Amino acid sequence: MQAYSAYYENGLIIPIGNPIIPEKRKLAILVLDDEFEQQQEYNTKIPRESMFGCMKGKMRVPDNFDEPLDDFKEYMQA
Repeated sequence: MQAYSAYYENGLIIPIGNPIIPEKRKLAILVLDDEFEQQQEYNTKIPRESMFGCMKGKMRVPDNFDEPLDDFKEYMQA
């Protein structure tokens, strides 16, 4: 199952983009009202605190990050 976006105009359903839908395929159509569209637009906005770089200085990589793990020592002795 796949989902595509489209709009309805003058009795036609016009897909957005160029979806490839096989001939004689059964379709289920979900009609969304304007309120749903506005809610979706609101939900897709990135909150200010989620901007690029907002975690700078809040994470730390330990000094021994690149050291081999003790659990794999027997596999590494070849």
